[in-house]
Amino acid sequence: DQSVASGAGVTLNGSASDANDVGQVLTYSWLQTGGVSVTLNDGTVASPAFTAPVVAISDSEILTFRLIVNDGFVDSTLDTVAITVNGPVNTPPTADAGSDRSVASGAGVTLNGSASDANDVGQMLTYSWIQTGGISVLPSGSTAQNPAITVPDFPAGQPPHVLTFELTVNDGFEDSLVSTVTVTVNPPADITRPTVTLSGAPSMHDGNTLISLRIEFSEVVTGFAPEDIDVQNGNVVAFANYVTHHQILIRPQNAAQAVVVSVVENGAEDLSGNGNEASAPVSISGNSVETTQREVDEFLKQRGMLLTRAQPNLSRFLSSGTPGSFALNGSATRGHLNFATGSDARVWTNAMGIWSDEDGQKQSYAHLALGSHILTTDTLVIGAMAQFDRADSTLTDSRIESTGYLIGPYFVARLSKQPLIFSGSLLHGRTKNDRTPTGQPTDQFDSTRTLATLGVEGSVDLERGIRMIPSLDVFYLNDKRHAYVDSANTTIPEQEITQSTARLGLGFEIPLALETADVLLTPGISASFSDTRGAFSNESSSQWGAEMGAVLALSDKASITVDVFYDGIGDSTTDIYGGSLLFELKF
Repeated sequence: DQSVASGAGVTLNGSASDANDVGQVLTYSWLQTGGVSVTLNDGTVASPAFTAPVVAISDSEILTFRLIVNDGFVDSTLDTVAITVNGPVNTPPTADAGSDRSVASGAGVTLNGSASDANDVGQMLTYSWIQTGGISVLPSGSTAQNPAITVPDFPAGQPPHVLTFELTVNDGFEDSLVSTVTVTVNPPADITRPTVTLSGAPSMHDGNTLISLRIEFSEVVTGFAPEDIDVQNGNVVAFANYVTHHQILIRPQNAAQAVVVSVVENGAEDLSGNGNEASAPVSISGNSVETTQREVDEFLKQRGMLLTRAQPNLSRFLSSGTPGSFALNGSATRGHLNFATGSDARVWTNAMGIWSDEDGQKQSYAHLALGSHILTTDTLVIGAMAQFDRADSTLTDSRIESTGYLIGPYFVARLSKQPLIFSGSLLHGRTKNDRTPTGQPTDQFDSTRTLATLGVEGSVDLERGIRMIPSLDVFYLNDKRHAYVDSANTTIPEQEITQSTARLGLGFEIPLALETADVLLTPGISASFSDTRGAFSNESSSQWGAEMGAVLALSDKASITVDVFYDGIGDSTTDIYGGSLLFELKF
């Protein structure tokens, strides 16, 4: 028996047959008895040949033959031989998953297994792809030679992502070794600057409580430090870095000013080296609403006191005097420009300047009144007047300047049989005001005022030419400040005050006859009682005042009047003072 390769030439060998008798010649008879039929080149020779059939790889085929010989007399017993035809040995296939490559984020990719080889002719390969690394993009059980995939769309600035795939092929007999390919996915370059937001800020601070703020960047950053935080009117006293954000504590400098916080530009960098954008500023208002209202309330109260103090003496229009006189007055503290001292004059003016100091709050005040009689009789004057004033007040934390006007009617009436003169007025107008907090922009606000006055004055002649002049004046003022929005974008609600004031006066005219001139002394005292009502001013006060004047007669047509006054006796927190110099010329 023998084994041969598929398709090989085979020679059967019957040469070992024996006739067993000398001189005899054998004849041969070969016959195939099994297996795939083959053709012997000569079945009657001792060693016939044939070609083995083609057998599949790793397969085999057994061919059997029998041989009978004859010595001329009888046939031999048959002898058999088996020829095993073996198919070729299978060569393991080779898998080739292609070359490693780099692609852009979100790109389509085709894996390439076409270079795989069965290594044996005629064999067909099957393919098996699996993903072994990275974000899953390949369906399981992929059997295509060149499967198509789409890689993930990674955000800009991330590091490259590696996807790993393995390919195994089979030639129908056995699997190949694994072939590996990597696909590196490159996200786009990060050119976006980190943004930053500030949150958790209260709307207002009280100047004492620490302010806590959360600082959050849009991505991971490095290099951020307290010096990268800009704080106006406050200081960073604590800085903490957490995984997702930063936390800071700020101490305000004072209660009145807003604390403004922002993160500066390029204070931190992301992982790609991009500097951050500056944050939007966050403003935490100081207790500016109450502070502003308190200061404005104080200002309105002071201005109201000075407005009532500067009201012209309307009783003089029906008091004794010479019609048609002209008075010119200039003074550093209070002045009068009187173009009328009698009821027959049609136009008059009165000017005054006053300075006050109330508990350290200083205010200068200028007042001008212009009037005209509309109706005049011996016992009645009816007219209209306009008043203009300017106030400049220096307060604890701000300065307020204002200009305003009042317009309205007035009357003066005298009893025909009694030395009593009644007077009154009703005025209404507006003011424009500028408030400048220390170190801050100037804010503007308006107010509306209404002033009503009512007075009565009498006269009593005493001995030696002395005249006593008692008087009572009552004032009611309503001053309403309109709501406004300040420079910090804070709405300051409207507020108003009302003042009711009663002033009792007792004046004297004391004539003195000197050798060189006639002098009329005009001393006086007064007592004022005020009640002020407002959001922050609910108080009653009283003051005593003193006034000393002198009229010096230069001739029968000329005189000089000197007058000084002081209000605030009995009130240690308030001083109001002034004086005047009056030159009067009759014509």
